[in-house]
Amino acid sequence: MAMCRGVWRTRWCHAARQELAGDSPGCEIAKTEERGISLVQLRTLATYIRCHCTSDKWTSTCPDALGQHLLPERVNLYDLTKHLILPLTQTRRCSYVELVAFGAQRPRWFVSHWWGEPVLLFVTILRQHCSDRGLGEECVYWVCAYANNQWNLGGQVIADPQQSAFRRAMDLSDGTVSVFDRKAQCLHRVWCAYEIFVSLTVAREP
Repeated sequence: MAMCRGVWRTRWCHAARQELAGDSPGCEIAKTEERGISLVQLRTLATYIRCHCTSDKWTSTCPDALGQHLLPERVNLYDLTKHLILPLTQTRRCSYVELVAFGAQRPRWFVSHWWGEPVLLFVTILRQHCSDRGLGEECVYWVCAYANNQWNLGGQVIADPQQSAFRRAMDLSDGTVSVFDRKAQCLHRVWCAYEIFVSLTVAREP
């Protein structure tokens, strides 16, 4: 039985990776701040959620709905990490971006948000941002969940925020996009408040 589960998981991982990464063999990106994710890659991820969330019987990680089956439009980053990011990166112990990219992807925009907003809403907002600014589908955003190695967060989320990958990614970017859900929950998160503070007060080099 254990062997059957192992074979099934291997096949599932291979199929999911093919669907999400296409021709990319994956890569190693040493600098976390250079692990941006393109709008195209985010849209591919959104399509995967729509196609597989229900059929694969994803369940909620929310304490108020723990174990309940999810609809695609309700999937947040906590759910996505449990059902997709961690299983897919388990073998390589890498970030999601390193699984789908060909090489380093320097961010043009840093994204400040919280993990509880729906992923599909998040992607829709960035699509609108991209459209409004005429940035093109290849525009690269820095999103912590996809840039950080979820198997080694201790080495990436550190006590001094000015030394963090978050801050270095902000310094590389042209600007910051703050993603708000209906309740503007990101304003209640310390990290988001810090990111907004830095964006508003630190002068960028021309």
